[in-house]
Amino acid sequence: MDEDECDRMYKVILVGDSGVGKTSLLMRLCKNEFKSSMTATLGVDSHTKTLTVEGQPVTIQIWDTAGQERFRSIARSYFRRADGVLLLYDCTYENSFLNVREWMSAVEDGAGRDLPTMLCGNKLDMRETSAKYGKRCVSTEQGKKLANETKCRFLETSAKLGTNIDECIHDLAKMLLKAEDDEKQQLAFQLTGEAPPNVNNGHCCHGSKSTS
Repeated sequence: MDEDECDRMYKVILVGDSGVGKTSLLMRLCKNEFKSSMTATLGVDSHTKTLTVEGQPVTIQIWDTAGQERFRSIARSYFRRADGVLLLYDCTYENSFLNVREWMSAVEDGAGRDLPTMLCGNKLDMRETSAKYGKRCVSTEQGKKLANETKCRFLETSAKLGTNIDECIHDLAKMLLKAEDDEKQQLAFQLTGEAPPNVNNGHCCHGSKSTS
């Protein structure tokens, strides 16, 4: 096995409505920083995160896209080059949750295929207080139900407190590894007509089983 196969790199598109906390989540993930006031992303920005998944180095290049309608055509041009999706909604703002399916459709249309997707209900730390003030919030059960229906992974996150930030990118990385390994196995089967050896048997590059 070639040495470079042990260093995986994937491109992930970060999408969701404007104001759901995409940039804040990215800053917490990549720099462990949080600012209460963030300037809205204009167009597309990118950051890189390197992590270890089951002993294997994985590099994730994350494209932070603008959520405003006028920038969505710019974001869509990046979908076809993406390997995975980090899709955020604000669990204290129901409309951002209702728009999740629209974002999923936009990504699928742009990419031309299904992509491994992590669905995150962000601003978890604010939900209880927001609900007390009468805001229509999104429950954990609603998020889980949508994730099950759309075959996504799901976590609730707080960029402010750092809740589940590392976990969401780690789980997405595991999905990306598995998707790549499955694609390699399928290609090998198409070329040879025989199932390839199990990539999990002692090699440095291996995927992990996906669980919902």
